[in-house]
Amino acid sequence: MGTNYYWHEKPPCPTCQRPFEGLHIGKSSGGWTFGFQGTTEIRSYKDWLAKLETPNSFIICEYNRVVPLEDFKKLVEECLLWKGQPALNLARMATRPRSERNNAELEYCRTYPHSALFTGRTSLDENWLDPEGHSFSGYEFS
Repeated sequence: MGTNYYWHEKPPCPTCQRPFEGLHIGKSSGGWTFGFQGTTEIRSYKDWLAKLETPNSFIICEYNRVVPLEDFKKLVEECLLWKGQPALNLARMATRPRSERNNAELEYCRTYPHSALFTGRTSLDENWLDPEGHSFSGYEFS
């Protein structure tokens, strides 16, 4: 199970308090590094931070809770480890040969053999690592 996060530039509707549609930042999932949604303009965590620091904008999770930027940054950093071990990283798995995958990655392959990662439905253009090693996907996911 995971949680999706969205960036909003406009405040919620003054009548119903529902947020307007936001831009999908990505998803945190147990055992995985934070999975960022990439675009043609957003290719790295640094790019996302520039957008997230826009005055009067905010982050909201899929459960309609506002997430302060500092809490979001902490979440991204905490997602780098899972139970003291390096967390699984979607883009790293998609861009490395099977022979170079670690035990946790190989176990994922055995558990989810029909994943797009292993059936050839992904490519280096769709998944990439930014300069800091953060996982990015260029396709819509949730």
